[in-house]
Amino acid sequence: MKKFVSIIVAAMLLCGCSAETKFIPRGQDLSQTAHFIGDSYDVHASHSGDAQYIFFTEADGKQLHGYWDVRKWSNELYLLPGHHTFKVRFARASVHADAKFSVDAKAGATYYVHHAIGAYDVKLWVTEGAHGTKMAATPIPIT
Repeated sequence: MKKFVSIIVAAMLLCGCSAETKFIPRGQDLSQTAHFIGDSYDVHASHSGDAQYIFFTEADGKQLHGYWDVRKWSNELYLLPGHHTFKVRFARASVHADAKFSVDAKAGATYYVHHAIGAYDVKLWVTEGAHGTKMAATPIPIT
């Protein structure tokens, strides 16, 4: 019984120490991929309700994590050059918003997913570069 409890405790500790993951294509030179970053901020806010995150939940129709996956969702994604679709989720306290985008990713480019909180909604958009004003991805209605 004591050994069984030790195994359960060890498994729980390992789950609690899971690192945040980045999704990188295997065997690829990162300089030849497109880097996507969720523009999260206040991730170390003094009040948990102040933290705002943007996570990648799906790429090219495939979920990045399973429902019971203990790893954190990632706010970074690496994709090969070419046409891709991806979903993101904005989360702040108990509020969340989802969006889906289509992008023709370029090798070596960095794309940022930004957000703006309105009175009754959250707007999400993608730019090439941190302060880019150009819309780099096309929003797709979520069905």
